[in-house]
Amino acid sequence: QGAGLGLHAVGIAGGIGAAIGTAIAAIGAAVVTAGKELISLGDEYNKAVNTISASTGATGTELEALGEVAQRVYTHNFGDSLTDVAEGLSIVQKTTGLVGDELEKATESGFALRDTFGYDMQESARTVNALMKNFGLSAEEAYNIIAVGAQNGADQNGDLLDTLNEYSAQCAALGLSAEEFLQGLIGGAEAGVFSIDKVGDAVKEFNIRAKDGSDTTIEAFTALGMNAEEMMARFADGGDSARSAFFEVVSALNAMEDPMAKNTAAVNLFGTMYEDLEANILPVLASMESGTVGMYDALVQINEIKYDDLNSALEGTKRSIEGVFLPAVSEVSGAITDIFSTLSNEINNANGDFGQISAAIGTAVGDIATVITEQLPMFIQLGTDIVGSVSNAILENLPMLIEVTVELVMTILDGIISALSQITEGAVQLILALVDGIVQNLPTLVEAAIQMVTTLASGIAEAMPVLIPAVVE
Repeated sequence: QGAGLGLHAVGIAGGIGAAIGTAIAAIGAAVVTAGKELISLGDEYNKAVNTISASTGATGTELEALGEVAQRVYTHNFGDSLTDVAEGLSIVQKTTGLVGDELEKATESGFALRDTFGYDMQESARTVNALMKNFGLSAEEAYNIIAVGAQNGADQNGDLLDTLNEYSAQCAALGLSAEEFLQGLIGGAEAGVFSIDKVGDAVKEFNIRAKDGSDTTIEAFTALGMNAEEMMARFADGGDSARSAFFEVVSALNAMEDPMAKNTAAVNLFGTMYEDLEANILPVLASMESGTVGMYDALVQINEIKYDDLNSALEGTKRSIEGVFLPAVSEVSGAITDIFSTLSNEINNANGDFGQISAAIGTAVGDIATVITEQLPMFIQLGTDIVGSVSNAILENLPMLIEVTVELVMTILDGIISALSQITEGAVQLILALVDGIVQNLPTLVEAAIQMVTTLASGIAEAMPVLIPAVVE
């Protein structure tokens, strides 16, 4: 009996040992998988930084700062991947020359416009750059101009970016603000102008003709009862002087009663654009002065709505967690990349000498182990903190979870019990209706059954002479 108990104890110990071994193996596999994913994340980040460097020519501290901006944009859940963020950031930086927080906001705005309206990052950045230079806007304000215009119909022909980019200098030369320019485009769309581009082109033609000193320009100002020399000087001065003169001319043209005289003066000042748009353009241009579009922070609105769903929230959480690890895993991945690069060179230089190759591989393995060992305590500590926090949260909320579960089960049971009488009554009615139907149709059913049996018997009898020889054979 003693020997039997001893063997049984050994068996139990072996089983426990096997279970512990299995658990350790599972934990080890999970750690290895997580480690691979983290190293892969670090490698992806390093590739993204290399993309920024190759695209912008940035190196050293400048490149490090751009990499940190890319990391923040990624963890804020913009862009499809780190590589996508790197490419978008490079485009915005090269086009606008922005750095730091301004570059971060501009890049995120570019992605928001791309995801919402399908605007190419390069095209939107080019337009923003034009708005910044011509109207003195910040990048954030310029991106918001585009968003407000897109939301209010100014892109009905798909040429909003081109129009803002091409004609912003002409509008600024007349002293108009970016908001007034945008109001003209939106007003044109509301008035049914067949191409928003025509509104910008009309302003461009006016800006050229209003100060060219030509006979037709002088005739136009004279027909409006204005001093031509004085008006051309006001337009040449630009700024507020040109702006007030512009709206005075538009108002005077709009008030002319003689249609022929109005047409002649307008064509002299707006050229063929007035011929294309006719008098419809004058109220549109006049509406620019009031600026009724009412600016608002369209980008904040877009970000609150566009990315407000479960998948976006989960992806954002995932990226935020990845952002915690990025600096460390980037360093680990970079160090391992350098080790493998060195190993590759040493193998090539060994010229087939297996002794040198083996030594190089051994050194590389040792170096990799050193790199991982140096960072391992931080990862272990962070993992322990996360597991502890989750466990504490579950324990703290366990009574509530149990209560909610019990309430859910009881609600379901109450619903079934409450409906049981109706279910039973319905079943009884169904059976009674079925029985009643059978009883009412019983004569027909019996007759049909007799006919079926008679027909079957008759068929067998007629076939008997053929069936008997076949059975005997």
